[in-house]
Amino acid sequence: MGTDQQHTSKSWGQRLREENRGLREKIAQLKKETGLLQKELRKTWKLINDVPGALFLVQQEKIVFANENACRELGYTLKEILAKTLPDMLHPDSLSFVNAIQQGKAPGQILPEQNETSLTAKSGQTLCYEVRVNKTRYQGKPAFLLNMFNLDQRKTQEKQLRESVKTEALVRMASGFSREMENCMILLGEHIQEIQGPESHDNRLLRSLGRIEAVREKGAFLSNQLDCLTRAEYDPSEITLLDLKKVLKEAVNISHPKVTAGPESNADNIKIKTYLRALSPVYGCKRELEDVFASIILNAIEAMPGGGEIYLTTEEHSGLAHIYFQDNGTGISDAIIDKIFDPFFTTKDRAQRGLGLTLAYAIIGRHEGDIRVMSHQGRGTTFLIKLPLAGSAPLFKGKTKKKGLKDSRILIIGEGGGVIDILYQVLTSKGSTSTIASSHHESLKLLRGNKFNLVIADQNAPHIETSKTIREIKRLQPDLPVALINARGNPGTRDVPIKMGADLAIGRPLDIDRLLSLLSSLLANEDPH
Repeated sequence: MGTDQQHTSKSWGQRLREENRGLREKIAQLKKETGLLQKELRKTWKLINDVPGALFLVQQEKIVFANENACRELGYTLKEILAKTLPDMLHPDSLSFVNAIQQGKAPGQILPEQNETSLTAKSGQTLCYEVRVNKTRYQGKPAFLLNMFNLDQRKTQEKQLRESVKTEALVRMASGFSREMENCMILLGEHIQEIQGPESHDNRLLRSLGRIEAVREKGAFLSNQLDCLTRAEYDPSEITLLDLKKVLKEAVNISHPKVTAGPESNADNIKIKTYLRALSPVYGCKRELEDVFASIILNAIEAMPGGGEIYLTTEEHSGLAHIYFQDNGTGISDAIIDKIFDPFFTTKDRAQRGLGLTLAYAIIGRHEGDIRVMSHQGRGTTFLIKLPLAGSAPLFKGKTKKKGLKDSRILIIGEGGGVIDILYQVLTSKGSTSTIASSHHESLKLLRGNKFNLVIADQNAPHIETSKTIREIKRLQPDLPVALINARGNPGTRDVPIKMGADLAIGRPLDIDRLLSLLSSLLANEDPH
């Protein structure tokens, strides 16, 4: 081999080795990038599996992906689900849902009038879901991503939360009663020992009788407060037309007698400044409103042990009187601000009952008003009370005439289930705003805090005293129409609704079209029969 041939061969071999080295480096880089992509892909799949609710990717009705939540809730393996179509998973009553999503209704939103659908689990159990649908593409073709939330689980969680709140309130109430009774028993025990002491019988008896009377008065005072807390309405004789400016001035005098309610008043190291604009009159119970205002002022004074300023301001807006109580005291911490209206909750000495703000909440609620608190720890607290002006207070107005279901506010009293859910959806589709109350107390609380045009009560609700609830509603708002569904009794008779206080009774089975017609007539103040 010549020199030139040897040189050419060596150059070719060197180039080949260099190319091989470059390819090995590229392969190593590609392996590294592939590893990173696989790592990111695993993270992505984990995120998808952690998405709340059941997640399905559907293409031409075939399920091409389901997350772990979907498999776990429905009891299928991923392989079993991927072998099915969406109609296979749906309950027969929900098959129209497939047509709705295939037509592409409301992408990215809850489907109108179809926000609930039912899936059949592997066990045969029917599960109710709220569905959100998004259009997407999979392997270059149109597809739908379905995110489903189990309504049964949500309702169970909401019920558990409500029960927890109720239990906490009952425990606090029982604790408060126990503490008050214990204090009374201790005092009575001391007086009994004093009667049996060495002094003359007459002196001991007179002194102890005076102290026992003080205990009795304390018990009577507590009883009156609890009666005020639980009563649902006022006697007409208690309600008068009030000038809130005068009521507030009297409340200042009650809470701090040394202070004269003026533009700027001083008493010791407390300064009260009032900016009381003239307001339209309100209907209310003067004595109880004075107590509420005085209680809030006293709370503000107690929050300023080293002195400070209280500002009282009034204004009129949107048919409501707005009353502000501002102080620059210690403020209320975020940990307890949601509890300050709870019965017997207090951060003060154990001798304090902790009923002041609870009573204020109940009294303002009976006046169809609202009370709320805003506070920053170390920077003071503001209480805002809103009361309806005399010309707009629903408690004292005649019945507002409605033309039909659209734009009506409807309270549905029932314990859920198929009939209540269907009724809610149908009424919502007709343009009404519907709210469901699942207990006697919840329904009355909603009625005190909101204005409704119609109440629908389910006589079949086993844990709701429907007759008692209707009577309470009629005592609170006599002109508010009440319809009773699933009514028992002879068809066509009005015996049941008359005895229970309802204006309309609909028996079983329910005919939705007829029910809507009767409800529309009831709202329009026509005789539905």
